[in-house]
Amino acid sequence: MSISIEDPVVKIDTRVKKSPRWKIIFLNNDVTPMELVVHILCRIYGFSTDKAVHTMLQIHYNNSDVVFVGSKELCELKYEQTHDIIRLARDPLQVLLQPDSEDN
Repeated sequence: MSISIEDPVVKIDTRVKKSPRWKIIFLNNDVTPMELVVHILCRIYGFSTDKAVHTMLQIHYNNSDVVFVGSKELCELKYEQTHDIIRLARDPLQVLLQPDSEDN
């Protein structure tokens, strides 16, 4: 009598799971100098002066704009760096950190 043993079928999920993305949104107000917004966009987010001015105007005319989308960790870092400058400037600029709904 012989017994046959079959190899078990193992299924491996090879799909790469994307980490959720987060976004940083700047809100417009009537107090924050436009130069401060441009400075932050250049210094923290690496924008060119032209891109920073364009984004600042988008924030101004649309009352808000997404300025950065990335991993949660990187967004948290940039959010804190942004708030450090805002605190030093004693400015009321509001910045939001939110999950990016575009991922859903």
